[in-house]
Amino acid sequence: MDFTLPAGLAGVEDNALARGQVVPLSGLASHVGLLMTATYAPASGLTGTVTITYTDKTTASSPVTVPDWASSTVPQKAVVAAHGDRVNGSGRAQSTRVANLCSVAVDVDPHRRPASDTLPTGPRYMGAKSPALHVFALATDGPDSAS
Repeated sequence: MDFTLPAGLAGVEDNALARGQVVPLSGLASHVGLLMTATYAPASGLTGTVTITYTDKTTASSPVTVPDWASSTVPQKAVVAAHGDRVNGSGRAQSTRVANLCSVAVDVDPHRRPASDTLPTGPRYMGAKSPALHVFALATDGPDSAS
């Protein structure tokens, strides 16, 4: 799948916290891919549920598990899509450590038209250093898909 990343301008948010947002889809596809990472996740990663709603109003849900961005362990069904070995720390001092962005795929019935993708809700609590799921991009693998 081809993901389109945000522009990445300084001071501009380049991801969304997964909070159950609904993303419209069109066209046929067999998979929806999400470019994600987790922050402050346990060693097993963070798990959430992605729900595909079809144009006939039926739904199909699938769990996704995403590793912490600094984890060297990648859960099944997740693929490291981007790997960095330097990160900015406090005061923008760079340090050498793992930084991963992962792709996870959700199966879609290729014979039905998906209307939307509901992102995972993520952990119920928010605060400094709280676990969170971050979504950077969404893509489908259908020949006539648009998201």
